[in-house]
Order: sequence, then structure tokens, then C-alpha cells
Amino acid sequence: MAAPNGLTRRSGRGIVVVDLVESVRHFERDEVGTAARWHAVVGEVERTLPAFGGRLAKSLGDGLLLEFDATRAAVACALRMPAFLEAASGGNAPPERFAVRVGVHTADIFVDDRDIYGAGVNLCARLASLAGPGEIVASAQVRDLLVDSLDADVQDLGECFLKHVAGSVRAFRLTPATDRRVVVQPALPSFDAEPLQPAIAVLPLRLASGNAGRAIMGRILADEVNAALSVGHDLAVISRMSVDALADRDIDPATCRSLLGAHYVLGGSIRCAGDRLVVLPELVETRSGRVLWSESLRGRIDEMLAGDGELVHQLVAHARAAVLLNEVERSRFQPLPTLESYALLMGGVALLHRASRADFQRAHLLLDALRERHAQQSSLHAWIAKWHVLNVAQGWSPDPVDDSLRAQDAARRAIDLDDRNSVALAIDGLVNTSLLKRLDVGMQRYEAAVEANANDGLAWALKGTLHAFRGEARAAVHGTRRALQLSPLDPLRYFYETLAATAELSARNWDEVIALATQSLRRNRTHTSTWRSLAIAQAESGRLEAARATVTELMRLDPSFTIERYRQWTPSVDFETGSRWAAALSRAGVPQR
Repeated sequence: MAAPNGLTRRSGRGIVVVDLVESVRHFERDEVGTAARWHAVVGEVERTLPAFGGRLAKSLGDGLLLEFDATRAAVACALRMPAFLEAASGGNAPPERFAVRVGVHTADIFVDDRDIYGAGVNLCARLASLAGPGEIVASAQVRDLLVDSLDADVQDLGECFLKHVAGSVRAFRLTPATDRRVVVQPALPSFDAEPLQPAIAVLPLRLASGNAGRAIMGRILADEVNAALSVGHDLAVISRMSVDALADRDIDPATCRSLLGAHYVLGGSIRCAGDRLVVLPELVETRSGRVLWSESLRGRIDEMLAGDGELVHQLVAHARAAVLLNEVERSRFQPLPTLESYALLMGGVALLHRASRADFQRAHLLLDALRERHAQQSSLHAWIAKWHVLNVAQGWSPDPVDDSLRAQDAARRAIDLDDRNSVALAIDGLVNTSLLKRLDVGMQRYEAAVEANANDGLAWALKGTLHAFRGEARAAVHGTRRALQLSPLDPLRYFYETLAATAELSARNWDEVIALATQSLRRNRTHTSTWRSLAIAQAESGRLEAARATVTELMRLDPSFTIERYRQWTPSVDFETGSRWAAALSRAGVPQR
């Protein structure tokens, strides 16, 4: 789209709207003092913006409109707002102390010397109106660019209706990250056909400033990142020897693609000052030359040399998240024949676990197209089987019997192709447990899966849940807690948390169930199993009023849910747990039929 006369178009900008809470009251109470203190806030923000690649687009007297080169930088700056307010507060206590509402969005905009324009700017302002005092609310587009518990802690607010915005908007509340652990996942089997993983080359980081003797730190850090990425199953990492052949050369992304076969390049620079290390990484897509992620990360040289991998973990987590987001977005909108196999697989698995029905249906198209290219790939048939299981479980299937048969066929095919593939074994166990109610066969599959790959979080989570159905509390809690330890930043984290809540139900740890279910709902409010576990724990612990409110939300999401239907499909129906949980749901207000 061409820009109107007098305006310049800018793509993919981070937008932040800041609104002073109760500005009228503040100015009526102390007009001069409020103006001076707000002026100090604006000055503090303006002084800090360049460090985040941002600029002040407009100051409204009781609000700010900010523009950033990168969306993650916009979020990082927004999270600094309490510090800006504190710096300008002068030790004031309520009611003089300022509070702001903040909205964050990413969009294409039009700019001139005075202002920025566009639908994205208006949407950002509406998002700010959802925030309470001191809160930050972001759009789904922003949330997709963040790594939960690393960039920020993210709470799903569900579908929200905004003034003068057609339809609902998915919104998320952001707070500063509290948990920065990253655990790298193990590798899946390699494949002989067209690559099912995008390839990434990690270049030694250049020394931008500091003692020349510190230049080796850029190579050490790159080696650590290369090793960490190589352990994961989702990226193919170009060997260090191959990358070294291009070291210290000024080459463009297209050359990296042609010489190394790399789809992505992770490079950048470092700055050293004493024992402090500032890393300025850049992840570039070699096809287009676009920078997908760039940020300023800080650490200490002695900590890195001592084996503290926090800085490496951050680099790996951000790079993985940026690649996944890029491939998922490509898979959502590009025609299937033009997509590489790795885009089909990454997009199919990611969209399979999204709450949107449209994304879920797109996942089936992607996986089916990939099956035509890689009919002998075991994991692919397993993911297709899981799609059919979820289609039945979520109540979206027009023919549950047909979907059940297709799930069984796909799972059987996956096992036939590779009876040591942990993904195939785990999902075949899910088919036997959830659809066929053959819990003994399901347990055999789960045990074989964790034996084949002791680091498969999905296998541990499903195995633990089956123990929970049978009332085997200790084994249930062990399995699901192991899954959570293995998957701290997994896109399926909400799913693991709700399975862990089921395990804690079997152990009658009601407070732990409520904490896990609540955390899962912060990430995804549309997963009905989570609401069921929460209602059971609340009812069993005597919190009936809260349980009834939970069931009201559950029935809104699944109006056809009844105790009779629950007994028909729950794998726990023949065990004491099933009877007890059904009785708790009944006390909480779920109708019998």
C-alpha cells in the first residue's frame, strides 16, 4: 500500500500508548505540581528512548505515543514505565503518586514530522483502555513475538471487545519476567528426504568495543550457542567447521544461503568493559535479508567462563522463538505448494495447539500436504493422529467415529514406520487412552516412549495423566512434574500445566491444582479441561461459590457439557477418581444431562 502524500510508510513498528490514570483529578488537585511532575516523566522517557530504538511521536499532556524499531524493544521499554514514574515521583505517596495504563501493539504505520497514523495506532490506544492502573496490555501480534517468562510474564485476557473496533480482539496482560530458566529439548530422528528442519548458521560475534584481547569472547559465545542449538529437535545447525570458512568475511545473507545452505544466520557483536559483556545479536532470514530479532543482552564474562549459561539460554530461546514465529506466519498465509517441508511441519504442529478453530483447520491442511511429500516419516503420522484426537476432544468433529478411526490408522502407521519414535509412541498411547479406553495399552506405549527418549516432555505428561486417571497419585505427580521441568518455554506449556493439575487432583493437592490451573488459564483461557480441573479442586476444597463461577465459564465455552457426557468419555470412568470428580463437578453446577 502506497503512503498518502506527505506521509512515509514504516513497516512492522512497535507502538506504545501511555495514558495517565485519573489525570483530571491530578490536575484539579494540583495543576502546577502535576504539570511539573508529568513533564519530568516525559523527560525521563525521552532520555531513555534511544537505548530502545524508540522515539516520542506525540505528547498529549496526560499521555504519550511512542514508536519503536522493534516490538520486543517496545515491550522492554513499556516494562520500564514504573521506573520512569518512580524517578519523577519525588517520593510522593497516594493520592499524588502517578499511575499509567499502557497499550502495546505492532503494525505498519504512516508518519510525518508531527504524528504517526494508522489503524494500528488506534487499536493500541484501545488496548491501553483495557489496562488497569499500572498495567500493560498487548495484542496477540505482540504476544507471538515474546517468549513467556523470558521477555515478560504473559496472562491471556481472552477475546475482548473494544470501543469502535469491529469484532473481538485477543489481548494479553504483560508483567516483568520472573522465571528465566531455559531447558533445551533433545533431538528427534534425522530424515533422509527434504529437510524437515530449517538450517541456522551461528557466526562468531564481532568485537565492537573493548580490549582486543577480548575478541575471543565472541567466538566462545558463538560456540556455546551452536552447541545448545544443536541439542534441539527443531533446527538443523550448520557445523562450526563450515561456518569458520566464512569467518571474518563481509558476506551478505544471500551468500550464506548459497554457500552454507542456511535459512537463518545468527550473528552480531559484543562490547566488553572490564568483566561486563554486552551482546548485540541479530537473527537474519537469508531468503529476504530481513532482521527478525535484535536486542541488547547483558552478562558477565566470569559467569560465562564459569559455565553459567543464562546468556546462552537467552540467545537460544529468542532465536528459536523468532524462527518458529516466522515459519508459522509463512505457513498460515502462503500457498501450500510454495512452502518448504520444514515450514509445513513447524506451522502444522504449532497451529495444532492454538485455540483458534481456523488455525486448527489450517494445521490439518499443512500436515496433510506434508504427508504427501514424506509418507515414510513416523512423527508426521503421529501428529496427524493427534489432530484427529483433538478434533473429537474439542467437540469440533462432525463425525467423531470417523475421526477416531482415522486417528487409530495414523497412529498405527506411525508405529509401523518407527516403533522407537517417542512422539509416535506417546500419541499412540493417547489414542488408546482417550478414544479406545484401553488404558493398559496406553500405559505400555507411554512407558516405551519415555524409555526411547527420557527427555520427551509430552510422553511424561501423558503418562502422568494416565496414572492420575487410575488414582496412582505419586506416579502421576512425578510424570507431570518431570514434563514441566523439561518444557519451561514450550508452546505447549499451558497443556502441560493442565495435565499437571489433573495429576495433583489425584493426589488431592487442591491448592496446587488451583495454582496450576490458574497459571494455565493465564496462557490459554479456552482450554476446557483446565476449567474442569479448577472446578473440581474448588468444589473438593469447599470453595463452592468459586467452583460455580468456574463452571459458568466452562459452560460458556462448552454449552453441551454434562455429567453424563463426562462419564461417557473420561478415561477415569471405571476408577474411584472418575466417580469422585464427576460428583465434584455436579456439586459445582454441571447438569446431569
